[in-house]
Amino acid sequence: MGPEAGGTLIYIYGSNFTNNSNPQDFHCKFTPINMPIPPKKMPGIFMNSSTIMCASPGGWGQGVAVKL
Repeated sequence: MGPEAGGTLIYIYGSNFTNNSNPQDFHCKFTPINMPIPPKKMPGIFMNSSTIMCASPGGWGQGVAVKL
């Protein structure tokens, strides 16, 4: 959960992440699951080989659930 304005930091944990991606192609995609509206892409930030960070997008109304 986060504010409608967005900006909540989301950390994605995994393994073998690399910093070799083109920054314009490296993003997190937030797709609404309970409303027929288009997904939003936010820049992904490489933290280290096991962590990627993204900020949540804003501009959706209250109660919009998304999958990442």
